[in-house]
Amino acid sequence: EVWWRRQYEWLKVRGYLLRPRYALDWVPSWEGSKCRALDCEDGRTLHFGQIMDATRVSDGLYVSLKMVKKSEHPHEVEIGQYFMSEKLSPDPKNYCVPFLDVLSVPDESD
Repeated sequence: EVWWRRQYEWLKVRGYLLRPRYALDWVPSWEGSKCRALDCEDGRTLHFGQIMDATRVSDGLYVSLKMVKKSEHPHEVEIGQYFMSEKLSPDPKNYCVPFLDVLSVPDESD
């Protein structure tokens, strides 16, 4: 989750908004209340740290973002883009999740 928090502002500039809990000025909703952290939406942790939900600012579309380490999966982006090609994307047997965008985080080599 720390990695996603570090990318919050950069993703916002790129047009994707993460949940408020990842903003630098976030204050937990349970602070000052009788609620337990696990009972609050912003008190839950990620099950799969490389996948994050977000909202695309331009149209309000809910999207999933995935962090891919090139050193571990050097061809994942290329494979996904191949399945999104004009030839393959309309095929009803193509069950690949659509790639709406591919972002490269500045100052990160992997």
